[in-house]
Amino acid sequence: MAQFDRNFYKILFLVIVLTAAGQMTNTIYVPALTQMAHEFSVSAGRMQAVIACYLFPYGLLQFLYGPLSDQVGRKPMILIGIILFIAGSILATFATYFPTLLIASLLQGSGIAVGGVMARTVMRDLYSGTKLHAANSMMAIALILAPLIAPVLGGIFTDLHSWRLIFIFLSVYGIVLFFIQLFLFKETNIHKGLQQNFFQKYQKVLSNRTFLINLILLMVANGGIAVFEVSSGALFTSVLGLNPASASLLFIIPLPCYVIGSFAAGKLARYYSLDKLLIAGCSILFISGIVMIACYYGIGVSLTAIILPGCIYFFGSGIIFPTATTKALEEFPSIAGTAGAVLGGTQNLGAGILTALAAIIPLHSQLPLAVTLSALAVCALAALMIQTETTVVY
Repeated sequence: MAQFDRNFYKILFLVIVLTAAGQMTNTIYVPALTQMAHEFSVSAGRMQAVIACYLFPYGLLQFLYGPLSDQVGRKPMILIGIILFIAGSILATFATYFPTLLIASLLQGSGIAVGGVMARTVMRDLYSGTKLHAANSMMAIALILAPLIAPVLGGIFTDLHSWRLIFIFLSVYGIVLFFIQLFLFKETNIHKGLQQNFFQKYQKVLSNRTFLINLILLMVANGGIAVFEVSSGALFTSVLGLNPASASLLFIIPLPCYVIGSFAAGKLARYYSLDKLLIAGCSILFISGIVMIACYYGIGVSLTAIILPGCIYFFGSGIIFPTATTKALEEFPSIAGTAGAVLGGTQNLGAGILTALAAIIPLHSQLPLAVTLSALAVCALAALMIQTETTVVY
């Protein structure tokens, strides 16, 4: 990987702790969904609406944070977003009605959506080319720690006290995060104030074919992971009868595969083109779905039949994330916030839609999950074929 100066690691840390808040919130209470469903007198399947209410604004508000950060700078938007996140976390802590919990989740997603933009934008402010790809690979590796730890913490908090302890933790984390960003983050957007028209910026980004193809790949990878996390959590607790702590430990197993995929992408980029890496990543996603279907018909519903294909999917997604992100953002140095907003926002909106649809489908086995992952992989491979054909024509 490329060599970086000392300032890179400081920026990396600040972006990681910001984005980690969003990733933790997305997964930390998955092990507690059954307990929360019982307390609010709703079905376990309906509790997935809490995650959907988080993911929708998390994706949608990125479309606002990105262009605004191009105009006024990254730091002001970061601080505003964290304040909203803190408010949502506190409201969730004291929620006594299910609609209140949904509103709190909306507030959390609306605020910490700023982290989804900055995870992609700040590094584009500072780097390009091979350094940008290496930076994105390191970012992907580092950010996996949050969802790796979050379900474990959620399971522990739920067993020690209740699900409310989870939101107390998120409230404290948000307050500490605010002061860290306030005093340590230095503005990285040297182009701020140069662009005035939101629509022109979005038109420029959305008219770029390379950007759109790589956006589809990222939607597939991110959406598949979101569906796997929610669906497997329901399967572990409702079908296999595991307690929240045990279920939370199982979430750890596929995540290192994402790290390995991201690390491999950074190393292999020195020998293979980014296009070849994307083909490899998408092919691995398809293999994951096929393996899960084969496991269902071969050994039925079991931990191995769910986790093994999940590991394969996470590995492929780890290859896709830094590679597709680099290709998508490379051409937008002066409007990286807008490009990063479209990239992150659309990914998470897609994940929210897929999660909501997954909540409708009854989960008695992993077969619906397997079909979903396979279909997503086919969409990714089709997008790559379109890109290849377009390249030949032009």
